[in-house]
Amino acid sequence: MPTMMNHTGTSKTTKSACPACGGLECLCRPRFYAGQLLTESDLQALDHYIIAKNKLHNRYLHGTGVVCGLEVLCHECKGWVTIKSGYALDPCGNDIIVCEDYYFDLCAKIKECCDRKSKDWECEPMASPPPDCKDLEQCWYVTLRYKESESRGITALKSPRA
Repeated sequence: MPTMMNHTGTSKTTKSACPACGGLECLCRPRFYAGQLLTESDLQALDHYIIAKNKLHNRYLHGTGVVCGLEVLCHECKGWVTIKSGYALDPCGNDIIVCEDYYFDLCAKIKECCDRKSKDWECEPMASPPPDCKDLEQCWYVTLRYKESESRGITALKSPRA
């Protein structure tokens, strides 16, 4: 059962079949009028609406995967790969933009995962191969994960002191 945004711009997510993003969010576009005093929450509601609408569009109209670039090429150093710059969409509709080529020590990461030195998400759901299967061919995937980060700090306005 969908839940609509209220007048303050808050919303709830409805249950959906999408395990990656957790559901379909019902959106309400913030409206403004002449002379309105805009607050931080008003601007955040507008920001949230625009981002959520773009993610919805990406997720349901375009799907998931590489849009352009992001080729994985052998690097001149043994065991390393070059991930070329490019653009992709994750299962939740987030834009993933790699602005410059990235160099990755693939063999070291595979060894780390097989040795189980790394207990973090980077090796999951990888399971170490049985000890008697060391010479078998294995299939590995290089994947990207979305992470939002601020690009610059913003200083709050200060009142001038006399």
